[in-house]
Amino acid sequence: MRLEERINQVDSFSNTEYVLLEYLISSKSKVINMQAAELAKHTFTSPASVTRLSQKLGFSGFNEFKFFLKQEVNELKANKNKSWHLLQSDIEKTINLTDEANLLPISRLIAEAKTIFVFGTDWGERNTAELFVRNFIAVGIYMTIIPSVTELRWVSQKVQKEDLIIIISYSGEGKDVTEISQLLKLKK
Repeated sequence: MRLEERINQVDSFSNTEYVLLEYLISSKSKVINMQAAELAKHTFTSPASVTRLSQKLGFSGFNEFKFFLKQEVNELKANKNKSWHLLQSDIEKTINLTDEANLLPISRLIAEAKTIFVFGTDWGERNTAELFVRNFIAVGIYMTIIPSVTELRWVSQKVQKEDLIIIISYSGEGKDVTEISQLLKLKK
């Protein structure tokens, strides 16, 4: 259980305890190396207030609280490092995929299209669509985001051969989108 979860389990705090909590939350890595008197000095409180707050949070005293806090800080650092390595790995994989993919045909379609529509199948895909469209605005290529499947159906009925519809789907599945994709394929 994290510090914030322990705090949420307590019904009420005094003004002094709120001052201490604010400092504890914002300066966890500093607090793990402090004595109760030093923390009290930084927060203009008393060592007894520090001890009482520690006990209110379920610890025998400030030393046990610091031990708990130190474990939390170390865990957060470890998770941060893992997240960074995952992000780095994802970026490297994306670069490798981009190097392997032949983007020339897609680039030609985008450059030659009269009107370009972009549709994202779900929340994450819609965010991707917005970023995609935004990046192309920077180079003078304007696209229209289709907000829902209903509008995608409307557009797919009116789309012309010189238009382009880009559908972003992480899974590649979805009955509605699959049917509309097949219709669009027939229309070329």
